Amino acid sequence: MTEFKLVEYSPKYAKAIADMWNVSKDGWNGEADHKTEEGVLRKEEISSHLNLYLALDGDKVIGYCKLSKYFAEENTLYVDLLNVDPAYHGKKAGKMLVKKSVERTIELGYPRIDLFTWAGNTKAVPMYKKCGFFWEQMEGGSTHLMNFIPTVVQAELFRDFFKKADWYDDSNRKIELTPDGVSENGFDYLTYSWQKNGKNLLVEFEKTGRGIRRIETDDYSITA
Repeated sequence: MTEFKLVEYSPKYAKAIADMWNVSKDGWNGEADHKTEEGVLRKEEISSHLNLYLALDGDKVIGYCKLSKYFAEENTLYVDLLNVDPAYHGKKAGKMLVKKSVERTIELGYPRIDLFTWAGNTKAVPMYKKCGFFWEQMEGGSTHLMNFIPTVVQAELFRDFFKKADWYDDSNRKIELTPDGVSENGFDYLTYSWQKNGKNLLVEFEKTGRGIRRIETDDYSITA
């Protein structure tokens, strides 16, 4: 499989970014305007993003991922805009960009990263879930995804486990193409699980409060 390179945005990539958007119009229902190098330069110059990551195949920009502070909740980041050249769908460029955004959220010390997508974008949902996102169906049909991996990885209680385990590779959470959550007594719970070298960890969050509700390891179980 081709190895793609991940870089931070620089003005030198503006034309290649415009080219990427122009070949991606069909993926946005043809609604995207024609992009130019000058337009990209102007837009990115005034953007308030934290990071803008690009996936490259040689000199060609094939993926774009903008990480910003979430407008709706404090102390949360979100994937502001994500796109992959349609010719590269299924080749892991999107996964690389999303994983990098999660890892950057951890580096910056934020507890959560979110993203939105349209209701019909089911093709990307398994990748989002594998990267730690939970699918929350919103009123009006939009799809909101929440990711608590940064909370888990940063927690002192789980630090020893993740010295050996990888939050992505060692996840054994069941991935289904449906909204996430188990309802009990009026609350909705979202569950992560991992296994590494015979060691197990389960961490469950309560959706509305966004906090940890249950922890299970091979040695103990705690439920709030």
